[in-house]
Amino acid sequence: MSDQLELMPLEISDRELDRLLALAEEFCRRNIDEDFERRLRERYAFDRAISVQRATPDGVLSGELLAAQARDISLWGISLRVEGEFSRHDHLAVDLVVPSSGDVLRRARLLVEVRHAKVDTSGALILGCAFRESLDPDTMERAISRF
Repeated sequence: MSDQLELMPLEISDRELDRLLALAEEFCRRNIDEDFERRLRERYAFDRAISVQRATPDGVLSGELLAAQARDISLWGISLRVEGEFSRHDHLAVDLVVPSSGDVLRRARLLVEVRHAKVDTSGALILGCAFRESLDPDTMERAISRF
């Protein structure tokens, strides 16, 4: 094995380089205590008790329902507060209750992948999860409505 690295030219457009430099400059300029929103997608407060189940990547469920607290939601993902051990790339099925027509409620089961997990001050785990398929705007609207 060689001790030297083979250097290869990096092809990047001037426009992309300018964009990356601007992002780096903003990152360096911001105060570390500032609440900096790094997400590109709009998120909505979603303080609800929900149930989740562990799942395989192809969606096979474990059968064990676990209690979770949803924190916020977007068309692309959901943040959960849970007890137990979870790690990045775990798969879960998240059950949301959404109003349907009239006073009828229906369950929407969504498959998610854990993108990050961190422990909060109470010892609970905060999971940032991405939906395997983005939520359709109509279901999202109904899910965040208060019923």
